[in-house]
Amino acid sequence: MLTKEVLVLNLKYYIPALAWSILIFILSTGNVAINAPIQWISIDKVGHFTFYAIEVLVLIWAIARHQKWQQSNLIAIFCCAAIAAGYGTSLEFVQASLPHRSFDYADMVANFVGVLVGLMVYYKSATRFFLNK
Repeated sequence: MLTKEVLVLNLKYYIPALAWSILIFILSTGNVAINAPIQWISIDKVGHFTFYAIEVLVLIWAIARHQKWQQSNLIAIFCCAAIAAGYGTSLEFVQASLPHRSFDYADMVANFVGVLVGLMVYYKSATRFFLNK
């Protein structure tokens, strides 16, 4: 039976992922006056890339710790990548409805590439940082 204490202990692993997601939401929907033309390589795209690489990594870390992984779980990793990429895509649509923000395909691509690079970082460092020993 799942007790309240066990549930709280397991949920603590998701706090960094939730906090990071909230930070991304605040930065993505805030009233920031950026009227730069769409560019494929800019500091804005590097920011998107970096934030979503970290997003997928904190999601994987949370699930790995919560489930006490001894080896990688490909389905869970794919779900983390889908959640991170979906979150980035959905926030672009949210931005389209805000008067001070705009929809940008280049941002979506940067988010997606960040997720992919985050996955590569995970696979290069899985035994060191993510898997329980």
